[in-house]
Amino acid sequence: MVIRDREYLKKEIIGQSRHQFIYGYNDENRKSLIKELEIEYPIKVNENIPIILNLKNWALPNLFNNNIELDENVINILSRDYLNIVIVSEIISKIKNCDFKIESIINLFNRFLTTEYPRLTTLEDLMNVLEKTKEIYMTSYIKYIQSGKIDEFLKEVPINFIILEQVILYIKNVVNNKSYFAIIIDNDGNEKLIHSIKVINDLINSRMNSNISIKVFTEPDKWKTFIGSNGQFIESIHDYGEIEIDSSNQEYTRKLKKRNSLLYDE
Repeated sequence: MVIRDREYLKKEIIGQSRHQFIYGYNDENRKSLIKELEIEYPIKVNENIPIILNLKNWALPNLFNNNIELDENVINILSRDYLNIVIVSEIISKIKNCDFKIESIINLFNRFLTTEYPRLTTLEDLMNVLEKTKEIYMTSYIKYIQSGKIDEFLKEVPINFIILEQVILYIKNVVNNKSYFAIIIDNDGNEKLIHSIKVINDLINSRMNSNISIKVFTEPDKWKTFIGSNGQFIESIHDYGEIEIDSSNQEYTRKLKKRNSLLYDE
């Protein structure tokens, strides 16, 4: 297996704000590269350098219920809003140790709260409400798959929705960083809900990469669709760039060519 130069790869990944698919085996080489990027590019105040966020648990669980007719739009919305909350939660967890006035961030999120929910006053309040919102989205998704019902969801959730790019831009201004947030999606090989993959594709299809750049680390055959939740196809070069950290993509391409040749010969 061929492994490319580590420092060169990091420059290729972080040196451009465009969305990227970064192909590599799900092994220690890939995991250590992600860890190094995360350590080397934290949130810093008054510095115009990219900020790495390595998302954990970005997808809803891959559940099925063949006995109930479920609305694809509902699952797409739950997947999108859950992802947005995960991204924002990761940002807030990173900025808690930064030296700046947190009041403006608190005030921003107070605008997103439902009217019944108490106003936030501390960073701990904000982190708790984001965690609670994540849990409710997860629970509501599971209940929806089980029962087909979602009516009670909006009565419980503290934050109905988040306009992701607005939040990102606001936080960039607060910490005085004009660069971008690089959102790492590590597709670890476990089966992911297809709707969660589609909402990632929606972000890749967006034109927000001056603020948010999606960096998908995956084995070439493990990203199950390149279609967004709106049915739009994302395309290499036009919507995203590609980087190879080892020979996995070349080997995958060779296998495809061999398989296609055998099909053609038949």
